[in-house]
Amino acid sequence: MTLQIWWRSPRLRPSSRAMDSDDVPPVDLDAIVASYAPNAAIARLLFVADRAKARDAPDEHLPPPDPAPDAALELDALRHAHDLLRASENTSLYVAVCERIGGRLGDAYSPDKDWVDAVDARAAKRLEMLESELAGYKTNAIKESIRMGHVDLGDFHRARGDAANAFKSYARTRDYCTTNRHVVSTCLNVVRVGVESGNFAHVQTYCAKAASAAGQTGATTTTTTTTTT
Repeated sequence: MTLQIWWRSPRLRPSSRAMDSDDVPPVDLDAIVASYAPNAAIARLLFVADRAKARDAPDEHLPPPDPAPDAALELDALRHAHDLLRASENTSLYVAVCERIGGRLGDAYSPDKDWVDAVDARAAKRLEMLESELAGYKTNAIKESIRMGHVDLGDFHRARGDAANAFKSYARTRDYCTTNRHVVSTCLNVVRVGVESGNFAHVQTYCAKAASAAGQTGATTTTTTTTTT
């Protein structure tokens, strides 16, 4: 009975955060940056920052813990994410990360409006050019050029952090694929956007389509080789 009372008492109940804090291995943020492509690294860094902030949340059943280690980890993760975003074209996420830092890292990590305006202006010109090129490809009715035009637009929107338009552009290439390899490429592009945006329904669907197309490609290659021999 005593044991049951101890577990039921809110003041004595152990916190999973407190129990696990000593067991959490150190996070090597430099390794994350070095091991992943920029988009993937940024997503992981923001995940680390989210978890670090959550561990700083107060527990009403325990005395307030010292938040310094977790707050430092959150800021370090945000700093790395900021540096990667500053080398990207995703200005909206850059501004969001700067706002989240909130001046805690100094003026160098405050939103740079001039840089944002310059990148946005450059992006607007490039978007206009890509759309003009795609319109020309459609006029000439060359399927491969149209496919690549949609791929270029998808790459552009993905770099800008616009997952919805990136998905639309990549998905439209499906109508202009002339080989199974093209289908696999389309599916992989959609899968990448799905993973980055958390749309795992698309990931599952297009992984299955890619596997099917890859299997057909392998069968075709085998048949061709056998016939030639």
